[in-house]
Amino acid sequence: MGITNKEYADSLRLIADLFETHPEIEIPHYAATFDYFSAHTKADLARIVRAAGRPVKKLYDTAFPGSFEVLIPFGGITFRAIANRDAVCERVVVAKQVVAEVVIPAREAETIPAHEEDIVEWRCDSALLQEEPIPIDAPGAQAIRHDLQTARDADAANPV
Repeated sequence: MGITNKEYADSLRLIADLFETHPEIEIPHYAATFDYFSAHTKADLARIVRAAGRPVKKLYDTAFPGSFEVLIPFGGITFRAIANRDAVCERVVVAKQVVAEVVIPAREAETIPAHEEDIVEWRCDSALLQEEPIPIDAPGAQAIRHDLQTARDADAANPV
């Protein structure tokens, strides 16, 4: 049997205490992101977003091909909930494109016949994302606003 949420949180605090009281211990290379792979459904992701109580950012295919990720900033660490995109998003064919015939040279000729391929979009329910303003009296509201402004400033300074 695994540990409880309380035991897990207490253990994380002990690890945090280790780093805080021993600055000679190097921070892990990937310390800026806390990856969470236990979100398997839309409901799992929605519970995480609601519990975090702060706006999130979504990404696709960065953890692995076919992933859907929800990023939630907590100070200097981003909590990244990662799920299989096909389990939490709807695949919608929005158009078709004709793919021309291709002859592959440098070996016995092989022809790929002309065919149609689906052009798809992934629609990930906006209910997964908290896009409402944060109430002024929400727990940690000032820190959340600071984190959001820092992220906006970083995005503005480093446009994609």
